[in-house]
Amino acid sequence: MKKYLLLWLLLPSLCFAQENIPHWKIIPEKTHIHWTASYAGKPVTGTLAGVNAVIQFDPQKPEQSKVAVTIAMDSIQSDDKNAAEMLRGDEWLATAQYPTATFVSEKITHSHDKYYEANGTITIRGVSKPVTFPFTVVFTDKDRKHAIVGGNATLFRLDYGIGTGEWADKTIVENAIKIDFQLEAEQE
Repeated sequence: MKKYLLLWLLLPSLCFAQENIPHWKIIPEKTHIHWTASYAGKPVTGTLAGVNAVIQFDPQKPEQSKVAVTIAMDSIQSDDKNAAEMLRGDEWLATAQYPTATFVSEKITHSHDKYYEANGTITIRGVSKPVTFPFTVVFTDKDRKHAIVGGNATLFRLDYGIGTGEWADKTIVENAIKIDFQLEAEQE
């Protein structure tokens, strides 16, 4: 009984500690995910625009910070007109069956200066894998209520079942996909 009473007394302070971490709202028109793949030895690039995020971030308390990102996969665009439509299909992203990809942080660490890392799980096409996204945070105002966040990572498409059938051949489309992202956010 004493354990439950102690937990009941401590619960508000535990919740309050998490509430001290500021919430941030992304600015959609200033948020971009760029990807680069290689087809027959030539780069193919594109973007994903449908990004939504729940962000709790304090640069002084990164270990208490959290990020959850959802990406609408049918928002994919490519510099190759044929590729964009094909990428939405069943052999690639299967956006009808898997309309979103997600990243949920499990741990955020501060390296030095403006450099951080978000360790978490990314889910694409229903396949979840651990990933680390190194990123920077630059505050653009003296009150530190507006920030630009940028980072990158390399994902391996076949780990997520992206590019099946003839497209699974890594000599046609390389396995590595480079992801670069930039988002702007304001503290709520």
